[in-house]
Formats: sequence, C-alpha cells, structure tokens
Amino acid sequence: MHDTCCFKRICTAKRLIDKGSDAIKIPVNPNPETPESTMPEYRYKQPEQQYQTLPTMYAIKPISLGTALLPKLKNNYTRLGFGNYLTPMFEMYLTSLRNKNWQGGVFAKHLSSTGDKEFNNFSNNTLYAFGKRFFDAGSIATDAYYYRNVVYLYGYNPDDVIRPKQDTSKLVYNTIDVKLAYENKVKDSNDLSLKINANYYNYSNNREVTDNDFVAAGIFSKRYVGVLFDLKTAININNTGFKNFSYNRTYFDFNPRSGLSYHQTKTNYLCRINRRL
Repeated sequence: MHDTCCFKRICTAKRLIDKGSDAIKIPVNPNPETPESTMPEYRYKQPEQQYQTLPTMYAIKPISLGTALLPKLKNNYTRLGFGNYLTPMFEMYLTSLRNKNWQGGVFAKHLSSTGDKEFNNFSNNTLYAFGKRFFDAGSIATDAYYYRNVVYLYGYNPDDVIRPKQDTSKLVYNTIDVKLAYENKVKDSNDLSLKINANYYNYSNNREVTDNDFVAAGIFSKRYVGVLFDLKTAININNTGFKNFSYNRTYFDFNPRSGLSYHQTKTNYLCRINRRL
C-alpha cells in the first residue's frame, strides 16, 4: 500500500506497512465434554427341546475271504528236446501236491552231445530229490543231489600223429551232496529253539582226485528274562585225496552268544566268542 500526497506538482510517496494488532492469549484451558455411551445388553434364551431318534436294528453281513478256490496244481512237468550232432535233452519234475503232513519231489535232467570230433562231446546229468515231514513237535527235512559232468578240453589236435598215450583232455566230474535237518516247533518266545543239521559232500573225477566233507551242526537258542542266549556249535571232518597223497582235517566250532536289545533306543549289546581247533 502506498500513500501519495501532491502539492503544486510536488509529490511525495511513503510506503505504509500494516503491522496488525498483537495476539492476545487467553489463559483458559479448553474443557471439552466427555462423551458417554451405554452398551446395549443382549439376552438370549434357547428353548429346551429334545429330538427323539428311532434306532434301526439289522444283521451285519459277516466278512469272509470270498468263495475263490485255490488253483489246481500239477504234480509233474516234463520237457523233451533234440538237436543236431545227436544232442538229446530231457527234464522231468515230480512233486507232491498241497499236504499238511509232508512234502517231496524229484528232479532229473540229461543233456549230451556227440559231434564229429571227440573233443566236441559233452554230457550233463543231474538227479535231485527232497522231502519234508511235519510233526506236532517239529519237522524233519532231507535232500539228496547227484551231478555228473563230462567235458573235453582243447589240449591238442586229435589228427596229429603224435598224441598223448592217455585221453588227458577228457574230464569227468561226480558230485554227491546229502543233507538232513531237524527243527523243533516253538510255541512261545521263551521256549528252547533247536536246529540240528548234518551234511555229507563227495567230489571225485577221473584224475584220482577225491574230496569228502562231513559237517554236523546245531543251533540252540533260549530267552531268559528278556536276554537271548544262543549257542552255535559244529564239527567238520574233511578228507582230500590225490593220486599220490591225501590229508585229513578236523574243525570244531563253538560259538556262544548273548544279546540284549532295548527297543526304545535301538541299541544292541552283543558278546561273542569264537573258537576253532
């Protein structure tokens, strides 16, 4: 804002500054009203009412395995074959059907060939039989095995004039293996468990080499106050013979064992002693 005065062409100008009035502070604190509200009170009342249900009684169909029958088994199986160079093949299987008291079977096999040269010939013969009998106190099992194999080695040319005096390229192997075992039936975990077995093995060939081996072994197990006591013992008699000498060996195994198992921590404590003479 400007204030201007003019006298006889003489003008003066003065700037006017409006400072305004001083602010006056009222020494009074505000006192607002405190709002008041009242919460509504809700009340509920559920009527007492009972629902009467009527049970339905009916017979439940019993659970069963169905009416499917076990498949019918065959107690024999035979294979026959023939090839060039006079190569016959024969296999026969005979076995018992389902039986609660015993089980047995027989297996026989023959395979051979006769070629134009003697060193092409071979023969393979196998005979095996097994049986098992079940009793109230345990079971007895046995099996017998016989194997004969004839092969020719390629050591020389049979058309040569100079040849060995004996038929050194022909090898004949004979093997006999017989086993017998008994095992009792354990009705409780604290009962004595008994397993006894015997085994005879014989090997021979046309080079005057023989091997006879006999083993009798037993396993006895008994649990007492949660601790399993186990004893494994065996005797092994072996005879090995060659053309000019032979030697005998006898082994005795005595292996007691005790085990304690805690299922909570999956920790096993084992004490084992081995003896061989």
